[in-house]
Formats: sequence, structure tokens, C-alpha cells
Amino acid sequence: MKTTPPPIASENLRKFTALCARHNLSKADLLQLFYSLEETQYGGMDGNAAHRLRSLENENGRLKRLVSDRAVQIQLLKGGKLKKVVSPSTNSGPSN
Repeated sequence: MKTTPPPIASENLRKFTALCARHNLSKADLLQLFYSLEETQYGGMDGNAAHRLRSLENENGRLKRLVSDRAVQIQLLKGGKLKKVVSPSTNSGPSN
């Protein structure tokens, strides 16, 4: 029983084949180029370490954006151009 690949896989294979033809490379040459570039980027790490590094880089970028957003908010608060937002639970009036 022969199964057909999903449409996305077929489309990617078509693009890959066209890329090889455009640059006059064999599929093996292009794959070797891809793997050598990946090895240069990740220093020959195994798959788990490379995945972990990629996730840490993503988290680091997210945290950097968070810190920069907070810095902007602090600057705006110091300049008096932005009022501090108080949630209803902290501004419930005098406590008894």
C-alpha cells in the first residue's frame, strides 16, 4: 500500500528541487551545504543541545523586550507623562 505525502511536504520538495536546479547543485550538495552551515552556527552540538540553545535564545530575547518595556514605563512615569495605573483591588479605599 503506497501512501502519498501531505501537500505541504510535496510543496516543500518541489521548492527544494527548484532551488537545486536554479543553483545547478545536486540535492546532496545542497544538503551538505545546509548541514555545514548549521554545524558552523551550533558548533557541532547534538540535536538536544541545539534545541535547548535555541529555546534559551528565544527566552533571552523575550526577557530583553520585557526589560526594555519596563525601562520605557519607568522613564514615562518619572517624566510625569503617564499616570500610574492602580488596580481596583489595591485602591479599595480605607481599610478598617
